[in-house]
Amino acid sequence: MVVKNNIVWLSTRELVEQVPAEFQAALEETINKGKYRNRNNGLESWHHEKVNGEVLINYNTIPEPTLAKYDLPDPAKLMKRNIEQLFTTPAKAYDYFLANPDVYEVARELSETAGWLLYMASVSRSHAAAMGYSSLDHLYEDAKDLMAAKDWSKWKCNSIQVFKRKLKPFNKLFKKPLNGNYSDQDLYTALDSLISKKYGNNNSQKLGEEQEALLVQIYSEPNAKPSLEQTYQMYLRTANEMVQAYTASNGQHGWSHKAIVSYSTVKHFLMSKEVQQIVYANRHGKQAYRSKYEMVTHREIASFANAMWVMDGTPVHRYYYDPESKGNYARLNVFVIIDAHSWCVLGFFVSYKETSKAVKGALRSACNLSGYVPHQIQFDNSSAIKSFDAQQCLAALSPSLTPAAVGNSRSKVIEPWFKHFNEQVLKFRTGFTGSPVMGSKIDSKPNPEYIAHLVKTKQIVPINKAIKEIHEDFTIWNYHVMKKYGKSPLDRYKASIESSIDKQRPYTPQLELEAFFEMPGDLKTVKLVEQGKSVNRKIFIPQPYEYTTKGIMPTINNEKMIFSVDSPEFNSRYLGEKFNIKYDPAAPERVYLYKDNDPVRLNGEHVVASKPERFHQALVDRTEGEGRRLHDHLKTKDKQKELAENRFTRYVDLTIQNGTYTKAVTENAFDKEVLNAARAHMLEQIVNGDDFRLDQPHDSEHQTKDLSRFLYSNTPNAKPGNNKNLKRF
Repeated sequence: MVVKNNIVWLSTRELVEQVPAEFQAALEETINKGKYRNRNNGLESWHHEKVNGEVLINYNTIPEPTLAKYDLPDPAKLMKRNIEQLFTTPAKAYDYFLANPDVYEVARELSETAGWLLYMASVSRSHAAAMGYSSLDHLYEDAKDLMAAKDWSKWKCNSIQVFKRKLKPFNKLFKKPLNGNYSDQDLYTALDSLISKKYGNNNSQKLGEEQEALLVQIYSEPNAKPSLEQTYQMYLRTANEMVQAYTASNGQHGWSHKAIVSYSTVKHFLMSKEVQQIVYANRHGKQAYRSKYEMVTHREIASFANAMWVMDGTPVHRYYYDPESKGNYARLNVFVIIDAHSWCVLGFFVSYKETSKAVKGALRSACNLSGYVPHQIQFDNSSAIKSFDAQQCLAALSPSLTPAAVGNSRSKVIEPWFKHFNEQVLKFRTGFTGSPVMGSKIDSKPNPEYIAHLVKTKQIVPINKAIKEIHEDFTIWNYHVMKKYGKSPLDRYKASIESSIDKQRPYTPQLELEAFFEMPGDLKTVKLVEQGKSVNRKIFIPQPYEYTTKGIMPTINNEKMIFSVDSPEFNSRYLGEKFNIKYDPAAPERVYLYKDNDPVRLNGEHVVASKPERFHQALVDRTEGEGRRLHDHLKTKDKQKELAENRFTRYVDLTIQNGTYTKAVTENAFDKEVLNAARAHMLEQIVNGDDFRLDQPHDSEHQTKDLSRFLYSNTPNAKPGNNKNLKRF
């Protein structure tokens, strides 16, 4: 790169190296075409000259569309980028800082800082002018900005004056008498200026295992999270007590005086990479440890559409207001289903909080929109997803359910998707409040003063419009072209469906019934004995409903409803039976009948009860065709009666045919032994003159008169006690 009169000139090679490798061939072809047109057609763009045997292109004459297409920087940024390419990290500086126990942890960044300062100190005014800078101060200003962007923990410089002061020890290496011919000691003197003066030299101090254990225990306390200084002070108190015990016991107990070490020794130990990992989980939590130290598991994305769906719920990070409550809010919740292969949004459900209804609603919209169900579903461990209803729905849709480990967001494809969606789509909406997944840099955070201004001036959208725009945002995402693939998520999803149609699982009415229809009942906790231990298990007990002449009458959505089966055959068999039901909560127009968890079938078909038609009593109220439908309904009732009568006749005829027909009379109501014994006993009573009387008052002289007709014959001469005149039975 050459700078002449504040104009940057680049060779074709240097220009091509400004873009990623996959775009370099296309850019080189564009450059060659541009130079040809400039040379032969008098095109003003792509002006180039030959300098010292090499053809250089005037960067200012590159067309704006080309700069935008290949994301090439403007000339000022290009000059800054050129500075970054010129400095190197001195190996001696890195070795020097690495050998210093006080700063060895930041040896890399300190040596990089030294490399920048060494290069800046070596640049003369003429050299700066050749780079396109009118003065050294302008060069230093760019260098200061570039170094501030490096995120170095030890580099603090907020002005050109501070930069010059930090540069001064390195300037000495390039001025008289050294003039760039400096020794290692001269370099080390300059490097020492980057080390804080609070660090001391205590290389000889060592910690024993017991001292290290105490430091780890104190520093890892999760409640206070003591600082290094606080840890050091607490350590010293205990160490002094142990030294005193050592002296008092003549070395039998306690610690020797070597346990009293400097602050830098303690800091060097606690800030070592090994110890930091040891204390991190207890000090900051297991999830923080996993994010920082757990090794990444590298995975290949799903190879075709619907191989895996990933779902999760998240707040919509955007302010809206509710016209009814007149309040401003920013906590609408959306539950999202995406295809892991294409990152296409297949379904979503907007609610105030994440519930099992939101989970099932999002899944149902994904199934209806795509027309397919997945081979696998990945999700987190939220209470809404772990609920009984949601788990029953998931089990019906996919044979493989894979919950992510608690606190492990890395394995969920949808976590980075949320970041891209917020960054590329949602942040452009008025009232966007930012999202933690977008990072902690200030450019990733909204302006809180501007957000407050929008809320105060009523510039945020009402809730209905916010929900509508959420739908629109997901559509925008599905249609926007992803730079990595050159296609939109929706196009990738459709193309994958076509190429993998033999692997797809269609969404059928039966799957809809099993996954999304609801069965009234109670989820009860029962005690079971498993492997000799008593455990609590939740068991779903469905609500039974009797099928009467009115039909089945459940209460759905706080409304009493009636459903009946329009089948004479069914009605002739199952009146009075109890059934469980399933219905579509979104449109309870019919119910499916179940018994003992199995579908009730008639002629091989699942029995469905529908809302019966209500016929008008008054003829004048009837609608067109209602009379015919009523006639058909009455014929159905007659058919039901006819079926019952036919079934009765068939049963009676069968008993006659096989000789088992039995009349319900006395002769058939009792065993013969009982009848014979009863008759014999009765005769014996008659012979003996046993009298069976009703209780009558004793003062009545006619008390037996009314009973005599049952005990004696009608013979005129028959008298009481005259057994000869008894009538034989």
